Amino acid sequence: MPLTWDDPRLTTPDDHLVTALASGGHIRLAACRSRTVVREAQRLHSLSPLSTLALGRLLTGGLLFASSFKHEDDNLTLRLDCSGPLRSMTVIAEGDGSCRGEIAAPQLPSLVDAKGRLAVRAAVEGGRLTVIRDLGLRDPYVGTVPLVSGEIAQDLISYLYYSEQRPGVMFLSVDLDGDRVRDAAGLLLEALPGADDALLAHIEERAAGFPEISYWLREGFTPAQLMDLLMGDPEIRLLELREVAYRCRCSRDRMRRNLAALGLDDREELAADPKGIDLVCHFCNHSYHFTQEEMGGLLP
Repeated sequence: MPLTWDDPRLTTPDDHLVTALASGGHIRLAACRSRTVVREAQRLHSLSPLSTLALGRLLTGGLLFASSFKHEDDNLTLRLDCSGPLRSMTVIAEGDGSCRGEIAAPQLPSLVDAKGRLAVRAAVEGGRLTVIRDLGLRDPYVGTVPLVSGEIAQDLISYLYYSEQRPGVMFLSVDLDGDRVRDAAGLLLEALPGADDALLAHIEERAAGFPEISYWLREGFTPAQLMDLLMGDPEIRLLELREVAYRCRCSRDRMRRNLAALGLDDREELAADPKGIDLVCHFCNHSYHFTQEEMGGLLP
């Protein structure tokens, strides 16, 4: 059934993502609430407030980027590398609405801007963003652009424009109350083929005067209402609603395959330890123990 504006799922406070078309099909929109996603990332990685802000934004941006995927197994990887104390972040988002991430500096100090607000860019100090789209084809698409802001949303939009020639606007919000994630959400607008200069100028004008979406979240607006509010288009057409969640795909079997892929010298060295080894997943911190006998079984 087509998604309609009176669908009760649009008003759920749970994490979800909704997509739409506007301006005669020339503008594609995606909006999501990612509060539980960011809270789970904060819990799993024991994140400081600034690290929560940084990784939470990239996770939300990854969900928005993956919103166009048609198949559950389609996925993308966002990798941010920088010279600042943040160092690096990686997010993987999939077509089934799941995502996971890691950050090299889970305990960033509270760096602030001139207004006294936590500032991700203060922990970045220049770097690059790499996007890998794996759509099940022979080779994934890989694009890399320099960071233009360090605040994440502008960097993702810069990638869309320079690497995929798609003008757009993105808003990302992780609203903190002290150490607690009060809410989190994102909104993406991207121009499709056929969008003319007048339409793009109109969108830029509306986006320039759009308040931070943390304000609208506190006022009780839903992701669908955020899209409607930004566009102001009575003909906006809803496309799809999907649940989103922080979910890791690690398993003991996957870790074993990773060990088996190591070079023979490395496997022999690991198999020599009578205590066995422990592997820890970077995305969820789950630990897997392999005994010396199990490691020996990976040798020829």
